[in-house]
Amino acid sequence: MITLVTGNPNKLKEAKMLLGEHLQSTALDLPELQTEDIEEIVRGKVRAAFTELQTPVLVEDVSYSLGALKNFPGTFIKFWEKGGMHEAIQPFLRENGDRSATATCCIGYKDAEREIVVLGIVNGKNVERSEGEGWGFDYYFMPDGFDQTFAQMGPEEKIKISHRHSAYTQMRAKLLENGISL
Repeated sequence: MITLVTGNPNKLKEAKMLLGEHLQSTALDLPELQTEDIEEIVRGKVRAAFTELQTPVLVEDVSYSLGALKNFPGTFIKFWEKGGMHEAIQPFLRENGDRSATATCCIGYKDAEREIVVLGIVNGKNVERSEGEGWGFDYYFMPDGFDQTFAQMGPEEKIKISHRHSAYTQMRAKLLENGISL
């Protein structure tokens, strides 16, 4: 059995939609590097989680980058959201005109023999807050080729095209390639 290390029920729900209901979760207070390199963050977290739990683990982290801010907040999105910055940045983005945004999900797996890290990336734009169902930047992120934000799509549609979907699809394939049953 694989344990997803998260205290976020939304992440667990999406992970189960993509990997299956057999996935279990636990919340751990893991050290998190403060760096712009999302893969480095995930490698550190997955190693720490495995060391503590001594069972196969998955961890994930997300980055949300705004073109107008030279890819900030990136991996610092959690702090950005806690500060209410999605709304605060809207006047600047309206004036600047560059609304390009990139959502990235990085997932790491570790067991006693392997360490696997994958990235899922979706490009789009940051828009004014929308209605809908979601969390975090779902209300502001509209993927390229779509006329709805992740929140407007709802979880069933979002999961088909999201950065998390891309990463978990890749992780699923890598796990199966390595003989790891799901």
